[in-house]
Amino acid sequence: MLCSAFVKSNDVRYNRSMKIRWWVFLFTLILFTSCTDKQTKKEIKAHAAATQIQTYINQIKSQREAALDSFVAELPIEQKIAQMFIENLEGSTTFRSYESVGAMTGSKDDRPLIAGGYIFFSYNIAPTREQMQSYIKSIRDYCNQNEIIQPYLSVDQEGGWVNRLKKLNPPLPSNEKVAADYDIAGSYSLYSEQALSMRDLGFDMNLAPVVEVCTEDNKEFLDGRSFGDLTQVINYGRACLNAYENNGIATVLKHFPGNTNTDPHTGLPEITLSKNELLQSIESFRQLTGYEPAAVLMSHARTTAIDAGVPACLSKVWVTDILRNEYGYEGLIFSDDIFMGALADNGYPPELAAVSAVEAGIDCIMISEKRFAKAGKVLYERALQDADFAAKIDRAVKRILKYKIEAGLFDEAEIW
Repeated sequence: MLCSAFVKSNDVRYNRSMKIRWWVFLFTLILFTSCTDKQTKKEIKAHAAATQIQTYINQIKSQREAALDSFVAELPIEQKIAQMFIENLEGSTTFRSYESVGAMTGSKDDRPLIAGGYIFFSYNIAPTREQMQSYIKSIRDYCNQNEIIQPYLSVDQEGGWVNRLKKLNPPLPSNEKVAADYDIAGSYSLYSEQALSMRDLGFDMNLAPVVEVCTEDNKEFLDGRSFGDLTQVINYGRACLNAYENNGIATVLKHFPGNTNTDPHTGLPEITLSKNELLQSIESFRQLTGYEPAAVLMSHARTTAIDAGVPACLSKVWVTDILRNEYGYEGLIFSDDIFMGALADNGYPPELAAVSAVEAGIDCIMISEKRFAKAGKVLYERALQDADFAAKIDRAVKRILKYKIEAGLFDEAEIW
């Protein structure tokens, strides 16, 4: 059977977080009360106690890391690869898997194959809150019954015309409208209300906010999805991501490093800014990733000034060198939909795009289809033959499971 991993209450995550904060507070208090030019014996003892606490915290962190490394190493390859996909799903009433493990491995294994995450489109949204809750519960129940790691459940709830829950949630204006009509505190309250309503439905991730700065080069495509200029994007983007994250809904900043007026569903955006102009245009991402959103979603755009000719979501330079290493971002990194015309019509069919995404350092591969085994099989076969490629998959899966532990979707006791 697949490993057992069950939905947990958010209280578990809260209690663990509070314990860690208590130890950090105690350590800091002892440290600051003992930092004088001339220490008394009492202060020396206090400093020693603080050192012991820090040592204990470091040991716990090290043990957790080692346990997770071991767990990931022992997961079957097909389970690891499944964790890396976020796909669409069927219907809006009762969930079931439409693929088996054998579809990826080429075997007769008929166990259900479940993606690491799902994205809900309009046709997956039930007409009432009760029906939506029931549908989501069917997903949780199915995974529990089949002892499958719970998926994260996401939706594009940006506001304005990108508003999947408009029939179920309170009204949500576009980013542009929010920046025009609300102050920062008001926007925080607005997004907090949305987060609480999303949690009540059973969602745990919002594929928002868009934190691209609005310019003449992208205004037509964004169409109200930007908060405005750099200052507005940073201030309102921070309020938005904090409101959702503080209320139990993961945020996904998008689309890094930007777009043009070319719609990536049908064409490949080409950003022709100079290097200095380009770096200035993405300053919002550099600053907002410091507030630790759960994820960042890459765009398909190619940039003339940096790694020219390679779509950003498939670029090691953009994904790993800049976002991961230069920005120091430690959360999940999503590709945009690898079925979009921007890739498929420009030499990157989904199977090739999936391999390139892993090579670039992507953790979660978005695919707006209801099947991922075909693309997953290419990764599976590559991982069996290429140890370096397999190691990249392990690193991605580790980050995904870290997120799921914090989100209450995966019981950390499973790895001990």
